[in-house]
Amino acid sequence: MSRSAQWQLQRQWRLIPVAHLTSDVRRSYASMEISSHSPSGGRTASSALLVLVFLFHCATGFILYRGRVVSRWPVCDSDLIIFYAPFVFALAAYASVLFSSPWLRPRSVLRGVSLAVLCFTCTEHIWQLNPPRRTLLLEPTPGSVQGLPEVAGCPSSSARRGSVPSFGNNTHSVSGAMYDAIESRYSFIVPDEYRRLEARGLFTISAPAHASAFYEPGSYLWLHDMEWYSLQDIVDFQFQSHHLRGFVPFAFTAGGDYWCWQPAHTDHRGTRVLCCHHDCEFATVYAPNFRTALYRQILDFCRSPADDERIDAPSFLRRWAVDLVGVFPATWCARLHHLADSPARSEEVSAIEQADIAFEQMDTEIRWMQPTT
Repeated sequence: MSRSAQWQLQRQWRLIPVAHLTSDVRRSYASMEISSHSPSGGRTASSALLVLVFLFHCATGFILYRGRVVSRWPVCDSDLIIFYAPFVFALAAYASVLFSSPWLRPRSVLRGVSLAVLCFTCTEHIWQLNPPRRTLLLEPTPGSVQGLPEVAGCPSSSARRGSVPSFGNNTHSVSGAMYDAIESRYSFIVPDEYRRLEARGLFTISAPAHASAFYEPGSYLWLHDMEWYSLQDIVDFQFQSHHLRGFVPFAFTAGGDYWCWQPAHTDHRGTRVLCCHHDCEFATVYAPNFRTALYRQILDFCRSPADDERIDAPSFLRRWAVDLVGVFPATWCARLHHLADSPARSEEVSAIEQADIAFEQMDTEIRWMQPTT
């Protein structure tokens, strides 16, 4: 054997351990990589991401809706911010997690989209099971608690959404001065039915209470979605620059809309009542006069399921039938007693509404804001 052949043979023998070592390292690295991407690790990461997206979606929806109903944030007046934007972002987040997950990665686009929609639907359903209560828990107003912030469009003593004014024990002389101030500002005489209820203190509340605290006749006049401004609030109400003239606010809804008289439309029936939507240029004609607006609120209460199981509908109906004697015709009070005893009151309401309060302009719309450019 030549010296050159011997040298090459020795070199190959030296390289054999190195090759074995390199092979062992590669096998070890591959096993580590496989273990790091094991199914159990992917499942844990995917589950954590889904839970985080779910919690963030629920929290965002609750905060934004509460910002509209309670805190009255201007940005929350837009349905785009409240409903559509969270919907799009939540759907994108769920889809991203599902498509990128090694555990939940679907075999088709249709399956992935279906899973994302299913997650979003479950979130919406759970959120809607316990939305912010509307007008059930009555709270003090900014004027009655030091440090409670004011509301845009309302004076410092006015109620915020979901609350009711508290203005103490007004004497007849103070009330008379307030009515004079209202007439001076709006060129409008407050209807007699309102004055009689206000004189009995039915628009006054002095402490927070659940709606179920108002079953007794003579207590605060709780209605389905009509919460009362004080006389001082009506005098000092601050309209926005884009609101048209000719409206007199006397109450508000839990959603921040305004119940207003429209003095320009006064006839033998009285002055008609509008629901002026805070986020729409048009108001809805609700009733031909104040007492009919109260009656329709009660019928709406019978038509809609109670937001709270603690609400006893028959007790409220009997209380309204007692307190509104002299304001309502006797036939209306008799209907309230009948509805209190009827197990199918929600099915009877439409026929009663058509028979008792239907009028030609009912639910038509009129402009109450300047048109947007």
